[in-house]
Amino acid sequence: MFDESDDEFDDDLSESEKNSLTLTEFFNLTFGTKPLKFDSTHFVCEELDISKFHQLVTPMLETGEQGILRNLFPHLIDLLSRTVSFEKIATCIQEILKSDSNQSLRKLETCKGRDYLVAFLDYVPDQSLPKMLGTLVSSNIPVPLLLTKEHQYYEKGLRVLSALRDVVIEKEYCLLLFMNLTTSQLENPFSKQLYPALCKNREKFTGITFPGSIDITFHPASENKLRRPIAIAEAYNHELISDPFQSILQNLSKEAFLIILHATDIDFTGSEPLKELGEQIALIARSLDGKFGKKILILYMDSKSQPIAFRRKMFKQRKQSLEALFHLHNNEHNVPSEFHMKVISTEKMEQNLEDIKRDILVQLPPENQQRMYPPLGIRLPSREVLIVWSDISDDTFTRSMMQLGFQTGVNGFRRAQIFPASNYEREIENLKDKRRLSSDKYSNYISDEEIDQNVKKFNLEKTRIGDSPQISVLELFSRAIINNNFIEMKNFARDIDSVFKTHLQMLSLQESRSTQNPNDITREQLKQQIEDNDISIHDFWREFVILSTTRYTRDLTVLEKLYGVKPSHLQNAYKTWVNEGEAMQMLDGLSLRALDPSFLSDVLSSLMSDSNRKLIVISVIGLESSGKSTLLNYLFKCGFSTSAGRCTKGMYMSYRHSDFNGIPFDLLILDSEGMSSTAQKYITRRSSFDKKITLLALMCSQIVIINTKGLTKDISNILEVSSYHLDALSKRKSKPRLHFVLRDMMDSNKAQKPAFDDIRESLEQMFRELPGCTQDLNDFMTISEEDVHLLVNAFTSFNDDLRPKVMNMSETEHIHLPAMLFFFLGFIIHMKAVWETIDAEESFLHFENFKTIQKWNLMQSFVEAQRIAFLKPFKKEAKEKMEEKIDKLRLNPTGYIEINEEYKKFLRLSSDKFAKAAVDNFFQKVGIQIDDIIKDEGKTLICGMFVTEKLELEAKWREKELSFQEKALLNDAEKNFKETIRRYNTLDEAAKLKTDQERSQKLFNDAWHDVETFHKTSMENMVLNEVQLQERVVDSFNKAIQRGQSNVKIHELKSRMQFDRKFWMKLERPAALQKYLNADLQEVLENIELKSNNYFTKIKKKLWLTEKAKQNLKNKAATAILEHISLLCATICSQISHQKILRNEYDETFQWLQKFSDDLFLFMSNQFNDPNAEFFPELNDFNMIEKFYRWQIYSTLQKNNAQWLENQEGNLKKYKTELETTFRELVANNSSFQSLSKNFSKHIINRFEKTLITLEKSVQNDVEEYIKGWVTKYGATNEAHERSFGKRDLKAARWYINDLSGYLRHVFDEESKKRLEDIKEKKVKNIMEKIEETQSSLMSLIDKDWSRSFSETLEDIISKHEGSSHSKNVHQYVENFSFAGYCRVDRSSPIWDALKRDLAKEFKELEGNWEGEINSRLQALITSTININWSKIGGCTASCPICKAKCELPEGDHTHETSTHILAAFGGCNDVNTHEAVLIVCSEVDARDKGKWRSRFVTSFVTINELMQANQPKWKPLSFGQVQEEKARNMKHIWWHLRKELCEKYDMIDSTPNDWERYAR
Repeated sequence: MFDESDDEFDDDLSESEKNSLTLTEFFNLTFGTKPLKFDSTHFVCEELDISKFHQLVTPMLETGEQGILRNLFPHLIDLLSRTVSFEKIATCIQEILKSDSNQSLRKLETCKGRDYLVAFLDYVPDQSLPKMLGTLVSSNIPVPLLLTKEHQYYEKGLRVLSALRDVVIEKEYCLLLFMNLTTSQLENPFSKQLYPALCKNREKFTGITFPGSIDITFHPASENKLRRPIAIAEAYNHELISDPFQSILQNLSKEAFLIILHATDIDFTGSEPLKELGEQIALIARSLDGKFGKKILILYMDSKSQPIAFRRKMFKQRKQSLEALFHLHNNEHNVPSEFHMKVISTEKMEQNLEDIKRDILVQLPPENQQRMYPPLGIRLPSREVLIVWSDISDDTFTRSMMQLGFQTGVNGFRRAQIFPASNYEREIENLKDKRRLSSDKYSNYISDEEIDQNVKKFNLEKTRIGDSPQISVLELFSRAIINNNFIEMKNFARDIDSVFKTHLQMLSLQESRSTQNPNDITREQLKQQIEDNDISIHDFWREFVILSTTRYTRDLTVLEKLYGVKPSHLQNAYKTWVNEGEAMQMLDGLSLRALDPSFLSDVLSSLMSDSNRKLIVISVIGLESSGKSTLLNYLFKCGFSTSAGRCTKGMYMSYRHSDFNGIPFDLLILDSEGMSSTAQKYITRRSSFDKKITLLALMCSQIVIINTKGLTKDISNILEVSSYHLDALSKRKSKPRLHFVLRDMMDSNKAQKPAFDDIRESLEQMFRELPGCTQDLNDFMTISEEDVHLLVNAFTSFNDDLRPKVMNMSETEHIHLPAMLFFFLGFIIHMKAVWETIDAEESFLHFENFKTIQKWNLMQSFVEAQRIAFLKPFKKEAKEKMEEKIDKLRLNPTGYIEINEEYKKFLRLSSDKFAKAAVDNFFQKVGIQIDDIIKDEGKTLICGMFVTEKLELEAKWREKELSFQEKALLNDAEKNFKETIRRYNTLDEAAKLKTDQERSQKLFNDAWHDVETFHKTSMENMVLNEVQLQERVVDSFNKAIQRGQSNVKIHELKSRMQFDRKFWMKLERPAALQKYLNADLQEVLENIELKSNNYFTKIKKKLWLTEKAKQNLKNKAATAILEHISLLCATICSQISHQKILRNEYDETFQWLQKFSDDLFLFMSNQFNDPNAEFFPELNDFNMIEKFYRWQIYSTLQKNNAQWLENQEGNLKKYKTELETTFRELVANNSSFQSLSKNFSKHIINRFEKTLITLEKSVQNDVEEYIKGWVTKYGATNEAHERSFGKRDLKAARWYINDLSGYLRHVFDEESKKRLEDIKEKKVKNIMEKIEETQSSLMSLIDKDWSRSFSETLEDIISKHEGSSHSKNVHQYVENFSFAGYCRVDRSSPIWDALKRDLAKEFKELEGNWEGEINSRLQALITSTININWSKIGGCTASCPICKAKCELPEGDHTHETSTHILAAFGGCNDVNTHEAVLIVCSEVDARDKGKWRSRFVTSFVTINELMQANQPKWKPLSFGQVQEEKARNMKHIWWHLRKELCEKYDMIDSTPNDWERYAR
């Protein structure tokens, strides 16, 4: 309760000075009566100091025009945005009047800053006024309401009050009301004395606009939420009170929880109050509405001119009079009110103020009670009631939401009910993402065709929205769009915030009351519900943009069909929205989808119509709730949403424009969601979001503001990890300058220097140690110590301590126009592409810092060492054991179950043994170099490596095993057939079967069933269907890419390592397989960039290449690259096809991709390595190539699977036909020895032909042996050199120089032609002799063994003579005949003669078939073997970087060397100054002693061996000596004849000595 003591009295009050200036004169003089052109997107770059003020005001003063402050309008907006009050205007005028006695300015001499603010607000357009008032509120500047009766100026105050509605309803303020009578003797408002910090911007009420006005400030709740939001109103009475002033004061009295009124001796006659004081007490009393009690405090001060006893008596009487008056007017209400009157003593003022502040805090009403809230009605002089604030419950928006089933605080509502098109678009984007991003779950795989089908389905659903009923809230939005009325749009946005913020608050309350268990599903559902219902006007814009791009018919969009909104309506409305300074949501916070870039580009392009204006992009990053949005609003008056918690979702953009030193420019300010965002971490599960946003800012901005509480390690870590990708992502178009704004820092900049130095050094070290990075920190960003700003300094400048250094745009201060500016055209498209790239290529973004990445890379290198040291031996041992078990299966097919268990047990024990050894060795080698967590990850990778390999070996074993299982089952089936026949081995049964076809067929079907069942099962296990194969290809490629991105191969050549890093980092990991039937030239062309030669750049030589010539160069390069990648792909696919691979494995896929990278680098290096070229082409993106590669491999595997399946089904069908025919003949015609002979001879021929096929394929081994010997004897490189240069063959030499690979193949083909023909002829002879020998052996076996047997079954006869000399070489062909067990024969049986006749016939036919086809079949096998082994024949592909002579060693990892170096000019080497051809051999002494060398990669001149080391460090250093005379003569001969064409090709000048002509002969 308030203390009513009357011990002390204070009589020290001052009077306000009177001003003769009328209000009308004041308004006319300051801003005049003409309308102002207001541009919300314009901001100023210069400080409003005395000089600038004088410069802008003087022209108006000289012309005598009204509105002398009109030119200051943009600067005044800037002042308010930066929380600078308009007292500065009064200060400037006072300073100017010291040297200038201008009468107009003299009239304003006594005006206060508040007066200018009243006039300023009067000229702010209606649509911009709410936003401007929001700026005032956030800047803690009182909002003035002028309500004087003079000239009905109360209309100005009512206009401002009406625009305050959004502010009032936002936070449910408790109102504290101060009333000042006209007799007040206070120099400063009492609220300012009471709250010097909160009310620091309140001025002395001696200005011209104070009488009959009210000031209101709005203060948010305390951070701990223990104090509710408070609004403080200060009313200044007037002798002529207007009805609106009195009505508003009565309304505020009704809303206030406490009213403080000032009274002095002069407000009383004796003990009775004067009229003004009495009316105020009556007004307060009448304002009570019966809901809440009212607290009224009268602060009483007297003159102290009377004795203390008299003063006490008078105080008591006056208090009783006021209480009686109060209760007289309050007797109609039952709610008790507290009336207090307190004496204020100047001597004890400080203690009095503290007591009042404490008591006020106690008096604050509880939550949801006694708050400022609509509706608000004002009585006008006409007695009419003006509704200033409408009741929220009457909002059309709220009713529309209720029609959709929405209930505040009730769970179950989904945003798809309002935004169906956005929902479908999100589904479409998720599907399309599968083409770029890998799926987390293997079961989530979806084929490319299914993606297309579902995309079509959702697009159709979007179109069908046009046939559905209107959604009421969207219909409301459409009215504002069609009317293009910003106020309607803003009101709509206000209604959205009002409804959904209330809804979210209630849901949050439910969530906070739920169980504290983080795994509780109810709580998680509530969190997701909160996220789903965090809806703003940006969601409505997005929905309409999507509907505007969805066609209902050819000429009609869904948006126009359903809501009558044309695309032009939408664009114009959004342009209006942006023009009023409102933010645009670039990335949705829930899905991180970008707003349609073409729509946004069209809107912004219409605003930025001047193509000559440059574009500057500024972005801010920092922790959540660190004041990023507030800082941008302060600097650029952006109007980004600000609040505690997650006020920014995703990324927003604001457009501004200005000029600096006469240079106009546009500005895009990007405000991103805060780092460590709770929603991103726990709702959307995006652990790498912070680094992605940082990387986007670094790649798209010229200025990046890092807003933080200090230069902490967290900031350094995020910058390191985000910057890790900068060198590999070529979409970067700017070099950003980093500004650090340090919040809540009271220290000096020097104290932050060590932290800043640490950040810079860590980033410099990171770029130095990046694998393959050839640039340093300064090539990617600018970090300067002068760009570190403490927040104290940030709000201070050398001219005015209210101005921050960070915003000072003078040439000597801290604003830096970047050296590299954007043109706007295409920027939005560029930014979207950058974001998609970052979103897809997020390798390493989950790491804490660069040191962790380094340790991870180190761990990977150790893991790779274990792969070589332990995995390879394990694979070798496992494959040898597999071959051993396969041989065992061949001997005993029926024992496959036991053998299978043995091999699987071996695999399990062997993999465990090698994995344990690898892990032990890994820990021993690593030691303490890396942390335990990363060690454990290394152990997991090693164990996973062995598990993966074991699974692959098991899969290969299963394929082998299945073939033997099939064979064993067929043997079992044949036995069943035998037993079936034996059961019916009587004449009676045979006769029955012969006549009973149905019974005979049933017997066969029963016996065949098991064979067919097994075959079907084996096919399902061995062959993948289309979707399964696509899944496998996608999974293996994505795992291979992940491995490549995690562990870039280390090379001695840095350019090679950079290419490899770039190759892997550019690859996406899509969850779907895209169809790429052919590599597209246009796509290759789009990804080629021409890089200027480093040497030309260094010497600043002018580049003469025309645009047409550049395009021709790109076309030529694209064609060459396309041909090469098609050849590489065809080579790999040919090997896959030849090896009949049915499915690709992960390790195998990685090797394919690595080989692709290696071959592509060598091709690019050799093809485009002219050191004198002005430009050279560089391939920037490999995704199209990899997708084409992936699809071709999948297609090849699919063909292999289809072919294998077709072959197996064909073989089974053929076998069934043959078996069924034999069965019918032998069972149904029991005595037919002709049938037995015929089937037995076919059985023998079929088995023998398999042996012939094996013998035929052995030609591959013969060819491989020949190749091995040829390479050892000749060597392709040396032989090619000898056949061209050695024999002075000009045609061969030209071929050697221009296409060495093609010439090598030609040399090999010529040299080996006769030998390969001999190998083929020998194999033909072997096959034909084998046919003759086998036929002879079989005839001898029949004549000398079988035909002399006694009556036995044929099976017994075959088994009995198995070891005879005649059966030795042919037993494998006669065993396992299906029906041999049934047939009983003896020496007199006619079957032997029949069998000899049938065999002779079969062998004759077999011999004819083989004789006609064997040559072509062998030739095909020989050619295929050469192609597969070409790398062994051609040898190492590395070439000398100077003369382009090829390494003469075999393919492999070694130090390159050659003994066939040729003249450097043959490789295009020429003098840098004269361009004369260099006629020196690399290895001769002159190359070492005469002159220096450089190349495209080495721009400074060095020795030839230094050049070799820099370009190809794996080349053996040259050993210099004299060239053999014969070799020298041969090279000179070749040069003499080819010099013209070579000089023309390499743009060289012929410097051939005249005496070389003698070598021409």
